[in-house]
Formats: sequence, C-alpha cells, structure tokens
Amino acid sequence: MKRRRSLLERHPARFSQTAMSQITYQMAQSRALRLKCPQCGEGPLFSGLMTMPHHCSHCGFVFERAPGFFLGSTYMNYGFTTLSLTAIYMGLHYGLDISNAVLAPILLAYCLVMPLILFRYARAWWLAMDCYFDTPETDMDEANWQRQQADLADRARQQMEREAADR
Repeated sequence: MKRRRSLLERHPARFSQTAMSQITYQMAQSRALRLKCPQCGEGPLFSGLMTMPHHCSHCGFVFERAPGFFLGSTYMNYGFTTLSLTAIYMGLHYGLDISNAVLAPILLAYCLVMPLILFRYARAWWLAMDCYFDTPETDMDEANWQRQQADLADRARQQMEREAADR
C-alpha cells in the first residue's frame, strides 16, 4: 500500500520561511505586477485570460478568501478608468481643443478596452494588498486541508454537472 504524503511533503512552499513571514509592500507589488501568487510568488494567478484557479498550484493558498472578495478590485478598476477618462477628456477637449464629436468614439473605445486590460492587474493588486495588510494563516492543519480539498472537489463536480446540463 502506498504511503500517504504529509501536508508538508505535498506543499513545501506553504511552510517555507518566506511563506511564514509577513510579505513586504515591495514583494506584494512585484508579485501583483507579475500576476503571481502573493503568498509564495511562484504560482500563476490566472489559468486563462480571465479565469482564476481556486488556489495556488505551488503553495495551495486560496485566492478567493470569502464570497465577493474581488468586488473591491472591480471598484478599483472602475475608479481608475473613470478618473483617467476624465483627465484624458479634460486634457484633449480643453487643452488641445478637440471637439466632442471626435472624442466620443475614442473615449468610448477607451471605456470598453481599459477595464478589460486592468481586470487581471486590479485583482492581483487587491489580493496582494490583502495579503500585505492581513497576513493569511499559513500553518493550516491536516483536517482543514482535507476540508479545503473536499470543497475543491465539490466545486469541480458541480461545475462539470452544470456544463453537462447546459449541453
């Protein structure tokens, strides 16, 4: 019979000295810009263009810390787009005297494209700042780990059932 590996053997990055210590602001910023896990700096935050896995493939850190966790990143994305749009409009319309008829399609395109470009970075920065200000527990015991893995399996099963029902 095959011996079951311990939690430490399965995810050594979770218990490394770096993972156990508080991350610095520069580390958090760097990891967010590189779209890497804010806890270990190794695992990717996105598995597709806009799809985030539930947890880090390297250290097991759960990205969505609570339901609606990333709503704040949506507000950040909206705020940046709104403020930058206002500044661009003011500069081009009042500074360079470009008419509204010329600016409207350009700024409309900006409003549609910029949030899509910033989506990944807003989420990465939101998660990194959360880890910086509120260091997550890294010493998860075996029972909590097993519950987390069972939850992941249930989510995957439910997703597969939904996809099968949609066909």
